Amino acid sequence: MMTSGKMVFLVAALFISGPAAAGTMSRFGSEKPVSMADFQPHLMDCESYTEEWSHGVWTEDGQWTIGVDFYISNLGIGDHKGGFRARFKDATGKTIKCSAKYDDDEWSYSKSGFFLKFGKGQVQGDLRGLNVKIRCKKISMDLHFENEVPPLKPGGGKLRFGGDGVYSMVFTSPRSKVTGTVVAEGKTRQIKGVGFATHSYSNMYPHKQIRRWFRFKTINKDISIIMAEVESVPAYYSATNGWVLVMDSKGRIAATARTNFKFDGFIQDTKSDEGYRIPRRVKIVAVDGKTQVTGVLLMKKIKEIRDPTADLDVIRRTIVRRFTQPKDYYIACSYKIRIKTEAGDRTVDDEGTYRFVYVNP
Repeated sequence: MMTSGKMVFLVAALFISGPAAAGTMSRFGSEKPVSMADFQPHLMDCESYTEEWSHGVWTEDGQWTIGVDFYISNLGIGDHKGGFRARFKDATGKTIKCSAKYDDDEWSYSKSGFFLKFGKGQVQGDLRGLNVKIRCKKISMDLHFENEVPPLKPGGGKLRFGGDGVYSMVFTSPRSKVTGTVVAEGKTRQIKGVGFATHSYSNMYPHKQIRRWFRFKTINKDISIIMAEVESVPAYYSATNGWVLVMDSKGRIAATARTNFKFDGFIQDTKSDEGYRIPRRVKIVAVDGKTQVTGVLLMKKIKEIRDPTADLDVIRRTIVRRFTQPKDYYIACSYKIRIKTEAGDRTVDDEGTYRFVYVNP
């Protein structure tokens, strides 16, 4: 077992670093406040531009049930195309999906405040919360996200890739109470759950930025723990950056980009032509002021392997697959996460799922 003295030394060693050199992926840096400008579209003309507003809802006992994404993209033919995707998983485990796409003159947004409208789908809100509306043949949704934690960023919210481009992330609803209704297959369901929402954009093709992602979430009525780490492509020296969020109904416990993730016990996907390798163990160390978050995730089995391009239209999927071979591994795990604060220690010990997402071999 690591002593507290060794832990302090390790934490100091992890995070003492100078500014990024040209040609490297920057760090997120010091935390910066969120303003309504962070919610707005950042329309760009480059072909590689993409932007997304993602919303998720979990039941109070921690089961994912709703996902809604609004997006803008220049990939394919024409700039600033938009659309939305909606998914609903009912109590029986059945998932119902719908989506819609729009040309640049078929969707709109407000330049004051925050309001996006894609046909009969829309999202609007402010620093206090969000309202999401979806109208499809298969699904209708009316959802209200009431923030329990104000919007925030991982550090400054941006990763810069030399002078080549940027990736930006904002947690528009880090943790929220979600209420509303979903109508699917003629049945109306009352929704009461826990929400999480993000806004991200990039002006670089993913395969030129990122080699792989690690992602983990556990969200329920008691606590929200969200973790992610990204590794850049070798052109940016395979640098890594990540974030850890820990929140409950009383507010923020930890929200930091001062993180270190260690992966070991790798096994190879023998059915993968790319030779992708998946870690059986993930160790986490994160620091937010005087709060420390440490933990271990242990693989139980590979639940599912997905193709992240499967839901793209034919043109966009063809373009993406010309340059990359993505795979998204969903890994069932046991985990034990310790949160050490000035007020005392808290341990979360359960089973869940982490993801290892390869963009490039």
